[in-house]
Amino acid sequence: MSLEFQVRRNPSDPVCTIGNQWYREDNGEWARLCWTLEDVIREVPGVPVATWKVLGQTAIPAGTYRMVKSFSQKFGKVLPEILQVPGFAYIRQHGGNRAKDTEGFTILATEHPSADVVSECKEAVQKVLDLLDAHGGEATIQFLNPGDWP
Repeated sequence: MSLEFQVRRNPSDPVCTIGNQWYREDNGEWARLCWTLEDVIREVPGVPVATWKVLGQTAIPAGTYRMVKSFSQKFGKVLPEILQVPGFAYIRQHGGNRAKDTEGFTILATEHPSADVVSECKEAVQKVLDLLDAHGGEATIQFLNPGDWP
């Protein structure tokens, strides 16, 4: 079975979008992995990304994408990279604490101490990297907007 991740987003507040990242276990069941923090969902379905995207302040469009491990020049280490996102490039999952740390990326964390803050990121990022390692270094990841997840 190939590795599948799912990000189930909550409604955005004025500065960010909190959600949860899940993965499908070998038995087919979904298991919660960690918190996510992204920029605000600005997506307008059916409208080109360039018309609604605010550079560095916009969550990627809902959809399913390929994920691989690759070296990030910006972060100086191997991180999960999300590929072929319309209107976006070099999208990573990484650590951070607030919306200003995202720049269009997805922050992973094990703690969510307040409305727009997450913490304890290193462990969450490592869990994703370990799962990728255990499944050949590649996966799919689906981003689901509020109301679209089970």
